[in-house]
Amino acid sequence: MMMNPLSDHPKAVIFDVFGTLLGIGQQHHPYLLLMRYLRTQGRQPQADDSRTILTFDGGLAELAAHLGVTVSADQLAACEAALLADLNSIACFADVADTFAALRQRGCRIAICSNLAQSYGARVMDLLPDADVYAMSYQLGHIKPEPQIYQYVLDKLKLAAGDCIFIGDSAYADRDGAKTMGMDGRLLDRLHGQQLKDLLADVL
Repeated sequence: MMMNPLSDHPKAVIFDVFGTLLGIGQQHHPYLLLMRYLRTQGRQPQADDSRTILTFDGGLAELAAHLGVTVSADQLAACEAALLADLNSIACFADVADTFAALRQRGCRIAICSNLAQSYGARVMDLLPDADVYAMSYQLGHIKPEPQIYQYVLDKLKLAAGDCIFIGDSAYADRDGAKTMGMDGRLLDRLHGQQLKDLLADVL
């Protein structure tokens, strides 16, 4: 594996969230349900809808209002029920705690960087409470692979890009976006059994 000069002794490891550290047992797609409802009310899909969802710091009802549509009580309740089902099924992957502990023992700092809808933020923080830095798209107004979100993490860590490894399950947003910033971007493939220790063997 080609590695950046400092990646064998990184000062920080930055992690994506879903598909990397956390999984949803059964997805109920509350935001997709909301957007489908908005379409029935006459709002046509826009090319930047996904970005809007991920950078809006508000819940489902607030998002609908932001997009110019009033949601009926019944439809909002259905979307909220889907969201609650998602939240209740989120859990850490089995290797996360041991990996974090091993990184801490080696003096590595840990950061979280996620394209995340606001409604999931509190649950993510509950399950991953001990990171040094959190960079959530809904709080920052930027999504991966926009450079501003990576730069925010580096600035908060007070580290150069070459001192950091970035791990995630998206080639575009995690591996390649991080590499564009000068970090050692690594792609995690849990669908084929890959674990964090496999990507961090040179560190751990």
